[in-house]
Amino acid sequence: MLGAGAGCAGLLLAAAAAAQSLPGSKYDRRAGAWAASEAKELDPEPLATEIVGPQAPASEAEAEARVRVGAVGILLMQSAIAPGWSLDSGFGLSLDLPISGLQPWFLLGVYFGTGKDTISADGSATARFDHWAVYALGCPWRLAVAGSLAIRPCLDFDVGRSSGEGQGEASEVKSSSPWLSAGVQLRAEVELWERLQLGVSAGGFVPLWHSSYSFPEVTTFEVPPLGFRAGGFGSVLF
Repeated sequence: MLGAGAGCAGLLLAAAAAAQSLPGSKYDRRAGAWAASEAKELDPEPLATEIVGPQAPASEAEAEARVRVGAVGILLMQSAIAPGWSLDSGFGLSLDLPISGLQPWFLLGVYFGTGKDTISADGSATARFDHWAVYALGCPWRLAVAGSLAIRPCLDFDVGRSSGEGQGEASEVKSSSPWLSAGVQLRAEVELWERLQLGVSAGGFVPLWHSSYSFPEVTTFEVPPLGFRAGGFGSVLF
């Protein structure tokens, strides 16, 4: 009798253990919830970290934002200011502004020139033409071509004075007048070693003051309505 009761109790305990091990049972769900809570306490959430991309060196950022000033040497060959072509030279200061997408460039300088002497047929009289002008140039955009090579569309404006002098056997005459002009040009430039700029330019201009010179023994010259200009420049940057 007692043996039969013990056997029944053992069967009931085995059945209860099997029920607890069945997937989906209430015992299994309670055990899963308890395990999840224990794991959460033992394994805290990782701290959020901010990923920061690589930053440009301070020296490069400063170079991009630096306003650059240059000492410029100017060489020009132009028409309309004297008979034929005049070879002029001068100097000035340039300013390069670090505006993103534009990179404007400005030049303020002065140039001087003398036209080729005109001699009368018999060689007894001569006419000479001299001039000087303040030269302002503005280039609002820099268009990169390849590497350090770039082109710039520019506007220019000249204010100065031109004069003509005639010397002959019969008389000596000297005349002068203002020189004003406005024009456009295209410049190509290359930068070397971050300190030197070299370039060439070509364009046209309109004289805004039309003057004329008359030397009866030699020649008569009148400023035409349109002139052309080509040049080169070299700049040392600071």
